[in-house]
Amino acid sequence: MVQFSGTIIVVSLAQTYKKTKRNVDEAAKNKHFEWQETEQFTDTFLHPFMTDLAVIARRYGFQIRACSQKKLLIPGIVEEARCVDAERLEAVSQRSLKSDVKLRGNRKECGCFASRDIGEYDTCPHGCVYCYAVQNREKALTRYKEHDPNSEFLFIPERSVNTEDIPVRKPKKEDPKGITIRVTQEKMF
Repeated sequence: MVQFSGTIIVVSLAQTYKKTKRNVDEAAKNKHFEWQETEQFTDTFLHPFMTDLAVIARRYGFQIRACSQKKLLIPGIVEEARCVDAERLEAVSQRSLKSDVKLRGNRKECGCFASRDIGEYDTCPHGCVYCYAVQNREKALTRYKEHDPNSEFLFIPERSVNTEDIPVRKPKKEDPKGITIRVTQEKMF
């Protein structure tokens, strides 16, 4: 029997960014299929579709939640997801997080708490046609192949970094535990 560690499945319809549309249009032409932008889906289609997903998920002990798309929410059936959920992280870690963590996601309609994306464009080698983060697949493959797991970078920077140009954040007067970044001059290559 398969055992799962979580009970929540987060779903999100692809948001058709400019790069995504270009990639999917090209794939549709080359592979001879038709597609429709999800922004064109109506509630008449979406609500029964999401309800069916929720019923299937519940059958297996899961709950469907929707990420950053309020049009997918159905009260009591499909609730809002929080991929970065401070309350859940506190419950899992049994520790209190900073009290000033706010609900302010990275995208419109995002229900997440404040977070920072630490990724980088053109670094994933998988080639998903709907991906907005890879504009140049060859560059992504090269960066992946050249990646050094012991490096602090996902790929070798195309230009040298002058550490003298990095600003130093000084502690705020009202925050005695403020962070000071110490910058040392090191030769990177």
